[in-house]
Amino acid sequence: MAESFPNLTSLLSEAAKKTAQYDWLDAVGLYEKALAVTGEELERARITSEIGRSYFQSAFQSDSRREFKELMVKAKSAYDSAGALYTSYGKRRCVS
Repeated sequence: MAESFPNLTSLLSEAAKKTAQYDWLDAVGLYEKALAVTGEELERARITSEIGRSYFQSAFQSDSRREFKELMVKAKSAYDSAGALYTSYGKRRCVS
């Protein structure tokens, strides 16, 4: 019987399979689900970075200039969020 609530490991594994198949936007969806099930800040930063990479890669598969730009904006936003999470994590580690 399949799990009704996938765990982090299975979500990340499925996302990795999607990226190996160059199915970037499906990977984004799985990474976003993974974010919902983890509270650990460093892991959230890593997953958010993967979301950025997936949006970036998907932009090069877009059918129009408009879609390309939209995906690049999403990639930048995800990378900015990941950077903020990494910075926050680093600052907390220095204080500890």
